[in-house]
Amino acid sequence: MVSVIDAVLEKLDKVRRCGNGWTARCPVHEDKNPSLSICERSGKLLVHCHAGCDYRDIFTALGIARNKPWIRTAEYQKRQHIKKAEQIIENWAEQTAMRVSLHMQEIGQRQRFAEMVLQEFPADVDVKLLTEEIRICRREWILLETLGDDLENPAAKLELWKSRHAVEGVVNARG
Repeated sequence: MVSVIDAVLEKLDKVRRCGNGWTARCPVHEDKNPSLSICERSGKLLVHCHAGCDYRDIFTALGIARNKPWIRTAEYQKRQHIKKAEQIIENWAEQTAMRVSLHMQEIGQRQRFAEMVLQEFPADVDVKLLTEEIRICRREWILLETLGDDLENPAAKLELWKSRHAVEGVVNARG
């Protein structure tokens, strides 16, 4: 029995092995140099024309019905990778938002404690030091509050993901 990939390769010109797949002339456009990449992954056929031909046109030119379960295109594969990446970013954002919330609670407790000590024992403490601690807590609170809001914003979430090492440093910092 002829495999799916072999049946497809038989219909193409200038087929050549290339890495984990093959290259060939694209059947959709006049192709002097092979611009079609073909491979098989997990039992699925992947095609991609580097000249920009649509995968549907490629399958039509090859006489292949697109609704076959063994066909996956490079576009499909790309969409799957994008979905996976989006899920990874979403999970990271959710976990980071929880850590931001916990950190904000700690900062709030620190600030309330400093304010209480300053109010109850003003003669027994270093007022300047406690005032500075309160100022730092407020600044950290504003920073984390903004970060938490940005983690809810889809556009900002992607930018935060790109800078996640810096974000982790902010979230993991303890005053």
